Amino acid sequence: IRFPQGLDASFYSQLTAEVWDPNRRRWVKVRPRNEALDPWCYAIAAAHHPSLRVQVWREPQWARLEAALEPASGDLFAAPSAPTAPAPANPEPSPKPNPQPVAPTPLAGRASELHERIRSRARR
Repeated sequence: IRFPQGLDASFYSQLTAEVWDPNRRRWVKVRPRNEALDPWCYAIAAAHHPSLRVQVWREPQWARLEAALEPASGDLFAAPSAPTAPAPANPEPSPKPNPQPVAPTPLAGRASELHERIRSRARR
């Protein structure tokens, strides 16, 4: 496991805030703060999940994931390469379809029936 440079001592103190006690057969807090430890444990558990297993990934798998996640331009804030055509000043409104009345389904009737029964019981 590699950690970025610049993390202060409090991060490592929180990361080592619990120890395994074999006599009690549980983790015991030895420092009051362990906020860094909790998300670290969640991340390790997620990484080792059988559907991911990132601990055994090889370089081609990481490259494929990086290619899927990285923007095509290489920079999210880069200017678009081709200028787009300006929108027309007065676009014509598109005709709105006439909504057709929807016949209630038997399930919708049952839902309103159930809703009424709940309301009547709440009034009692």
